[in-house]
Amino acid sequence: MKKVLKWILIIVGFLAGMFFLGIQLLQKYGYVNAVNWDKLGNDTSTQIQHWVTNADITNLHGLFHTFGIPVSSDLGLGLLAWFGRTR
Repeated sequence: MKKVLKWILIIVGFLAGMFFLGIQLLQKYGYVNAVNWDKLGNDTSTQIQHWVTNADITNLHGLFHTFGIPVSSDLGLGLLAWFGRTR
């Protein structure tokens, strides 16, 4: 399981790097002129405020649902137990 997670993280990191490299190339060749940093900052701030106001820390399932992470409690507890046992 650790090897699978390691490879998943490597692949996700590689894809994220290629995405940002692609954005830089699009900007270099004039397809993307500029990033609207004000809109990006405002939208990010609004989304984080929405998450914080709707998060209920006492209800773990509700917390995962608020952040859009679909997990079941059994799977989450099983993974935590497995990680704790392998250390």
